Amino acid sequence: MPDPGDVVSADIVLGVLTTQLDSATTPLDYVLQDWAAAGLRQPSAFRAYFSMAEPSDVKIIGHLTDRDWAEIQERLKLALAMR
Repeated sequence: MPDPGDVVSADIVLGVLTTQLDSATTPLDYVLQDWAAAGLRQPSAFRAYFSMAEPSDVKIIGHLTDRDWAEIQERLKLALAMR
């Protein structure tokens, strides 16, 4: 039996990005400070609302700055109740 630490899943867990900043008001939302540096075309917000996808279905459109990634990780902790 394989060690659980060696098992690799082909699924990816996704969050949601939206340009509707007025609706980004919950504790699980974060308005990106560095959206342009991330390669996005418009100001955007992250919401910790999860979905699954196959890697082949995902198109990378940019990369978060360390500042925005740290804030998103805090929202993920809240969403998963991992305090």
